[in-house]
Amino acid sequence: WGFTGPTIRGVRADGVRLIGRYKDGKISFGHLDKFSDPDSTEPFTLPDFQARLRDARVSLVTPWSNVGMVVSGDGNLRRSFNGKLAIVTPSLNFGGCVGTEANFQGDLRIRRAEPQLIGPAQLARLTCSEQNIAADHPRLDLDAGISEDLGRWRGKAGLRAPSVTMAGYRANALKLDANFSGTAQRTDLTVTAAVERWGAAMAQGQGAELSLTGYVGSAGHAVDGKAKLLRSSVSSALRANILRAGQGLAGTPIGPLGDQAAKAAASALGDFTASSEFAVLSNQQAVEFAAANVAVRSGSGAVLTSGPNSRLMAAMDKGELTWTADGPWALQGGGLPQLTADVKRASNGRVQGHLSMAPYVAGGAMLAMDRLQISGSGDGSYRFQSEIRLSGPVGDGRVESADLPLSGQ
Repeated sequence: WGFTGPTIRGVRADGVRLIGRYKDGKISFGHLDKFSDPDSTEPFTLPDFQARLRDARVSLVTPWSNVGMVVSGDGNLRRSFNGKLAIVTPSLNFGGCVGTEANFQGDLRIRRAEPQLIGPAQLARLTCSEQNIAADHPRLDLDAGISEDLGRWRGKAGLRAPSVTMAGYRANALKLDANFSGTAQRTDLTVTAAVERWGAAMAQGQGAELSLTGYVGSAGHAVDGKAKLLRSSVSSALRANILRAGQGLAGTPIGPLGDQAAKAAASALGDFTASSEFAVLSNQQAVEFAAANVAVRSGSGAVLTSGPNSRLMAAMDKGELTWTADGPWALQGGGLPQLTADVKRASNGRVQGHLSMAPYVAGGAMLAMDRLQISGSGDGSYRFQSEIRLSGPVGDGRVESADLPLSGQ
């Protein structure tokens, strides 16, 4: 008994059964609500008393799922509760995703009025229709806390899944670890992820790695990070098409050059590693993407790199795609021509730049090109101008050191 009337200092409950509903940031337990202020607009708060629970069962209806819980434990429900928690639900809906046969079994701790879950959560299958994502038997190892009003969260999580598909890509042995803190409006996060094998219709690889930091939420997303593809290759059908294109130049002065370049390109695309830094910024109307420090290195010795100040940027605003480019690129090695390019493309489509190629020699043929000037007006038309020097076989004879203008639009 206190100065304001009777108070509850402790509860002991064995086998208690509760049915509740979560809506608009508040939890209701029906007739039990009469023990709280009916006119209060405050969100749900955990009671400040000792509790000893044994096989306490709660059925809770939420916007995301109908959840069944079993709790056992001892301690103050706001400051020092330690217990075990089991959660089951046949279907879980959140963020445009659906998880089936969801369950969690682990520790429940309460500190500073923040319930903390520690243990594995598992699903039979996860499907995100809008993002075109699906995962079989994903497991999420949680060490996370959520505020008593369910409005804030923080912690870390490790996701493991034997197989995942996303937008036409498939991956095996997904490993993803994340640290997060925030609300539905904004959650700050750090993520590292890797897969052992991945594949798509026109490419596949032995692995991929991703790391990013930033925030996501209803107000928008902003992340930046690094991505890497390991021991990758394009499809054998695409490489065969490249070889046929080179063979189609047979009988011309550049036939030996085309054949060598095609073989070198097919070989380079048969085993390569690619990496890039990236940034993504989005809101409800637009998405912006940028890539920098791109490097593609092949087992054949071919290397494609962007310069330290080079950027590729794309933006989608109200269904309209625009892209820009700025900075140098270089291609060399592996039997390919040695090329350097420096191109600037504005968002209105205007292009200014140049392309240079070192003398390229193969099978008695040679091609040298002065700096190729490139310009575009923004309406889809482009102009280019340079001079080339060509030597190579023609029928029973050959062309020797022919200087030719190269221009067009």
